[in-house]
Amino acid sequence: MTYRSILLYLDEGPDVDALSEYAAGLARLFDARLVGLSCHHLSLPLGERPAFAEGDPLTTHMREIEDAALARETTFLRHCRQAGLKTFDAIRDGSPAAAALCTHALGSDLVVMGAPDSAGPRQATQRALIDAVLLASARPVLVLPQGRRFEPGTGKAMVAWDGSLGAAHAASAALPLLQRATSVDLVRAVPVGAGSDQPIPLDVPRAVAWLSGHGLAVQVRLAPGDRRVGQSLLFDAKATGARLLVMGAWGRPRMLERMLGGATRDVLANLVVPTVFAH
Repeated sequence: MTYRSILLYLDEGPDVDALSEYAAGLARLFDARLVGLSCHHLSLPLGERPAFAEGDPLTTHMREIEDAALARETTFLRHCRQAGLKTFDAIRDGSPAAAALCTHALGSDLVVMGAPDSAGPRQATQRALIDAVLLASARPVLVLPQGRRFEPGTGKAMVAWDGSLGAAHAASAALPLLQRATSVDLVRAVPVGAGSDQPIPLDVPRAVAWLSGHGLAVQVRLAPGDRRVGQSLLFDAKATGARLLVMGAWGRPRMLERMLGGATRDVLANLVVPTVFAH
């Protein structure tokens, strides 16, 4: 199993350079085709018709959007060339970003996106976009932390395992990366208040046997139960120096996870390491 086609979302944020560098390195690692997607959907008030007279605010705004997309694409293409990629392309889509990403993801093995801002006016929009893509994308999504650079396919990998369909899908989707990791930890987060001496559930050795069948040497650990699951996973990843986290997304209905402090929400809000999500 490998990645033959990777889709990178070229966000409007300042991290396009780091995102392009990582995605280009990932594509080089797997000899994959890399596609950079820019979205420039323009929302108009209901009933308003676009005016295209030279100098009017709408025309000026549209030109600014096009110029920003061109700048992102230029950065992306530069990293593709520097990485020596054989096949790459930059495309634009005028559809809303979530719809465009899910549509183009159908022709890819993996989607790469940047994490939402931790604060600021774009936080809610970015978070809503990632939520929508995680729920609707037919492909796994690799989300990168902001403001940090990582080398793909290196270091320790950590698989968050709770016996769910999402965890199984994520582990399967991340196999190409897991097979290139220096080590793989299968981590089961125990419930809040439970001790680390809890018996290991039967689904854990089954998962270990499955991963071992793909040539992985897997170590099993229980994450401490003194935090919520997502917080515990992040703390564990940081403490052990993991360079990749793999986990299921939205194991319960999204509204319920938001009310209860779900693991997906917690991890996305405080991302410290590249994370592969699958729903």
